[in-house]
Amino acid sequence: MQRIPQCREPAAAAAQQDSGSYLMDKRAATGFGLRAFIMSMLLALVTACGGGGGGGEVKVVTISVTPANATLGLGSTQAYVATGNMSNGSTRNLTSQVAWSSTSPAVASISASGLVTPAATGNTTIRAVFDGVTGSTALTVVPGYKEIQITPATPSVAKGLVTNLTATSVNRDDTTSTITATASWSSLNPTIAVVGNLGANKGRVTGVNVGTAQIQVSANGVQSTVTVTVTNATISSVALTPATANVGRGGTQKYTATATLSDGSTSDVSSLATWTATTTTPVTTPATTVATISNVGLATAREIGKARIEATVSGFTPTPVEMVVTAATFKEIQVDPAAANVPRGLTQQLTATSVLTDGTTTDITATANWSSSNEAIATVSTTGLVTPVANGSATITARDGLLRTGTAAITVIDATLSSIQVEPGPAVSLPKGGFTQQFTATGIFSDSTTRDLTSQVLWTSTVPANASISNAAATKGLATSSENSPGTTNITAKLGSMTSPVTVLTVSNADLAAISVTPANPVVGLGNTQQFTATASFSDASPTRDVTQRATWSSADETVATVSNAADSKGLAVTQSISATPVAISAKLGSVTGSANLTVSNATLLSIEVSPEDSILPKTYTRALQATGTYSDGSVKDVTDIVTWISSNSSIATVSNVAGSDGVVRGGSAGTARITAGVTVNGASVNDFTNVTVSDAVLESITVTPGTVVLPLGIDQAYTATGIFSDDSSMDLTSQVTWSSSDSNVASISNAAATRGQATSNAVGGPIVITATKGTIAGTTTPLTGTASLRVLLATVDTITVKPDSQTCATPPPAGDDTVFLPKAFTAGLIACASYSDGVVRNVTTQVTWSSDNGDVVTVGNDTTNRGVVSPVTDTRTVVRASLGGKSDSIPVEVTNATLVSIVVSPAGQSIFNNTAPIQFVATGTFSDTRTLAITRHVTWSASDNTVTVSNAAGSQGLVSPGRSPGLAHDVTITAARGSINDTETVNRRANAPAP
Repeated sequence: MQRIPQCREPAAAAAQQDSGSYLMDKRAATGFGLRAFIMSMLLALVTACGGGGGGGEVKVVTISVTPANATLGLGSTQAYVATGNMSNGSTRNLTSQVAWSSTSPAVASISASGLVTPAATGNTTIRAVFDGVTGSTALTVVPGYKEIQITPATPSVAKGLVTNLTATSVNRDDTTSTITATASWSSLNPTIAVVGNLGANKGRVTGVNVGTAQIQVSANGVQSTVTVTVTNATISSVALTPATANVGRGGTQKYTATATLSDGSTSDVSSLATWTATTTTPVTTPATTVATISNVGLATAREIGKARIEATVSGFTPTPVEMVVTAATFKEIQVDPAAANVPRGLTQQLTATSVLTDGTTTDITATANWSSSNEAIATVSTTGLVTPVANGSATITARDGLLRTGTAAITVIDATLSSIQVEPGPAVSLPKGGFTQQFTATGIFSDSTTRDLTSQVLWTSTVPANASISNAAATKGLATSSENSPGTTNITAKLGSMTSPVTVLTVSNADLAAISVTPANPVVGLGNTQQFTATASFSDASPTRDVTQRATWSSADETVATVSNAADSKGLAVTQSISATPVAISAKLGSVTGSANLTVSNATLLSIEVSPEDSILPKTYTRALQATGTYSDGSVKDVTDIVTWISSNSSIATVSNVAGSDGVVRGGSAGTARITAGVTVNGASVNDFTNVTVSDAVLESITVTPGTVVLPLGIDQAYTATGIFSDDSSMDLTSQVTWSSSDSNVASISNAAATRGQATSNAVGGPIVITATKGTIAGTTTPLTGTASLRVLLATVDTITVKPDSQTCATPPPAGDDTVFLPKAFTAGLIACASYSDGVVRNVTTQVTWSSDNGDVVTVGNDTTNRGVVSPVTDTRTVVRASLGGKSDSIPVEVTNATLVSIVVSPAGQSIFNNTAPIQFVATGTFSDTRTLAITRHVTWSASDNTVTVSNAAGSQGLVSPGRSPGLAHDVTITAARGSINDTETVNRRANAPAP
């Protein structure tokens, strides 16, 4: 590598550099070779220093090219900077010394001084080379800009603190691009607020004095402004996250400093903090440097041991956190998704995760070196964004700094976009006051496949004064209600020439009435975490809202447990010490506060169980695995997103560690792979595994259930799709099929990830056909489908009845006292049954609004994962209510201190076949006060073999489905256990149902 001489005095060196820059321009103008000139100048400098030897010489290790991953509009220019990262840790501006080039000069050319001039729309890579060292970045050229959107739309910042703005261009072809780094930023009121316009500070606003300031952004002849409010709020406290982190030697960990302000708001102050990393273990002389940390909180693991991470902000020194550097070695790089079909005209974002032998993971998407095996088929940006070029296949590779690799198989296909479906819809309401609704856009293609297009469409709100919708990369599709402007607006999503149907968003005049924090009374072992959720209810009948991210969180005793206000971990409590007395965890929004009680016990994680056990997965299909942890106090907890997932053979099956899809396995080639879930507890590994056999079986049929439904207007219906394969195995395909309705005016059906298969009635009519499609019939081009019939009628609610979820809507109410007795360590599920004017009784548990008469006794869930779930707070009585359509019912709940004595599993005498629907098993607990309670969600479920699968997933615990085809008929034992208490029941497993 070329060495950079350092022997001159700083002033002389600066003069030499300026002179060299001038001479290079002169030489270039008279036809001399630029590179030859650079080398001759460097040789002269080396000679002047006595041959270039000596300890003053440093090497260029890498080159950073900025701005990174820029987007430019036609007609604009952009100056690039090449920064050399030197072997002594310093940096040097090499812009005038590198050889610049563009991989696609027809798209954009670059001058010898680093000035890029776009020529046509498209993609290219800008490269800077210095003596064999190359730095590069992706450049996208788009048509001219129509407008620039700034997010957030109503920013505020405390005096002396900072906040970041994002600039997004809406291009003339209706695409969007992030242009924060390439736009020009300025403040029209710099005495109130200033904004950065250089490098990483672009778009960063600093509050100077209390008041309002106009921040202006301009690019390609287009301008936009936003009003920033500078408040007089002051810092009340500062917290560091994460509280503890295990990092393999050589890895990195980002720490965040979050300030809670006097007005209840929070602010990321990481860039304002003074960071230090101090070795605590081992104690050596001289001291071992276990970790170092940058001025923005990025820590690097140097040597095995422990380090104390500290930060000081404006005189505040928050509680230090710990970084543990382990001896773990590299295992693999996982690229997710491992395989994808991408239609031309769209893009596919890949992520790269480095996995170590102790199970720790690091997201290296932004730092990996990405490449494509065939750029004529697909290109990939420096951040893993794949852009199709032509039909065919390409392998995308992610390399880390040590040239270790992970790959993904990309197939570019010809499918065209048929329609765009926006969820939720077609009508949504939001309270005023800055509440948000995340919209998703799902594309349905000509080959009957679907893709999430949320990040690729152009989102539009027709009346942004009532509610705006974001096109910024990090918050695409996020609608925000006005602070005080009720009304309606139309939300649409557009891609190319295709526009979605309109979703009407109504902003109501409702006020925030209460906040419920769940779980209400958890018991968590020391060293573990608990994620809390804050749900807001309003003064009218508006649906409840998850306000976890908006609320300001606090702990009544931070020596027992802290709770995070950092953006990526809001509401996450970290236990600090054992306490028999519960500590209050509170969420505050405006003047409204809700709280839960957290008890920290000495429970530790004893074991992990991965389910389903030893399953079969056809090629290209996916299945979600779950890890359930059992603790020393007998409690069980879903730890799917806590463990690290590893596949023994990624060519056979890959498994995801990406947030939101943890434990999702994808079949690759035929064979068997061991999938392991593990975590380190007190220095020891706790893990479990399951074998996934990937088969060559092909899908032969799809069954949609329920087959025939009559639905009252305004009510939803969840559908399930079950696939039957050529080896007689079956599989739940609800999340993998494409759902469609023959008449969306009567009822639409969702393809969004969170609500896939859920039909919404929109108008009286039908019967209509609900269809689930997956691929084609073998050997043909005919789509493979399953169907169901749906009719929507005008029926009104006559009465509502609330029952324990151990009953059904068809079960007659019990005689006598209907009080639900709830032991403090458990939760109870309730259902709501509505009698309609058409004489039909329907389960409306997910449609009603749940409430507790006294939130200090019990809370009741209203979000998608815990509707009707009652959590105890204190041991006394109250009433829980359910309301729908002006009707309501209630049920008494009494919280007790009873303990679990025994479990009974039911039903008995069940049989399950390859093509039958799943069977719901129930666990009923008997307690020390002789009362009983359905505890299905509180036990760990397992099956004695893999011809059936039994779920431990939230919302479907105890659901037994057909697994591997059984061959001979036999009994399978289903077990429900909580600690040492358990019970079993058998299910008869047969391949085919007997002939009628």
